[in-house]
Amino acid sequence: MASKVSRCLLLQTWLVPFYDDFTWMRRGSRGLDRNLIEEGLSNIILTLPLAWQQEILMSWFDRFLNSGDDCSNIQKGFEIWCKRTFWRNPEV
Repeated sequence: MASKVSRCLLLQTWLVPFYDDFTWMRRGSRGLDRNLIEEGLSNIILTLPLAWQQEILMSWFDRFLNSGDDCSNIQKGFEIWCKRTFWRNPEV
């Protein structure tokens, strides 16, 4: 697995253009498995430190609120991040 810095740099470089091209990809790429890509994005984001996850996922959430269906769906990753961040283990 690539280092966390490399994964973060990859996302910082690639994620915004992916968001910008998402509408085109959704309409024009019938052979593209969007679910696989979105799940992979979520998984990569969730391997980063929590502070970096927060930055990326809050940026996505802002885009999602403003774009709705014209935004990639990494909601599952967002939900997992929320649980990790805000839910406390009752045994701790």
